[in-house]
Amino acid sequence: DSKYDSYKYCVGKNECEIDNEYKGTTTVEKDGKNIYVCAVGYFGDVPGKSICVGPYNVDTVSPEIISNKVTYTSSKIVVNATCSDTLSLVKETKYSINGGEYQESNLFTNLKTGEYKVKTKCVDNALNESEVEATVELKMSAPTIAQVSQTPSSGEYAQKRVIRITYNSINVESPRYYYSLDGSTW
Repeated sequence: DSKYDSYKYCVGKNECEIDNEYKGTTTVEKDGKNIYVCAVGYFGDVPGKSICVGPYNVDTVSPEIISNKVTYTSSKIVVNATCSDTLSLVKETKYSINGGEYQESNLFTNLKTGEYKVKTKCVDNALNESEVEATVELKMSAPTIAQVSQTPSSGEYAQKRVIRITYNSINVESPRYYYSLDGSTW
């Protein structure tokens, strides 16, 4: 109302102490639920009519990324993230690889060996964002032969011999196996 000389306002819950000078637009930067904005017009030092509007929910704090676990094999990356926001709650968690578009899926497949930068972004209902990045190097690791056994055992005659190879293959999803008998072609 333009009939007053000056205005003061406050931000708080239900009632608050009017103590801020108001000239033009003011941005409320107080976080919380059920926040009211109250204003009073003044004739000189004499307060006039006061008005309170609200309640408003205000959240200026980004969500917290509590955990961001990245697991991988030789051709895929899986990100398991947990985000928290106590005020407006978490709206979405999205993932990006090597600066590409964010996606809702936490799974990246059909990847070649090499280094990848994986980003996790959490967004709350007030559209505040948090982001974290992890670097992953996908490598092809050769299987380690842990044990070779044969049936029947060595030194015995047989029409057929079975050779069993046990191996450990870390981070290799679908390894290929090759063998050679007595120096023949692989």
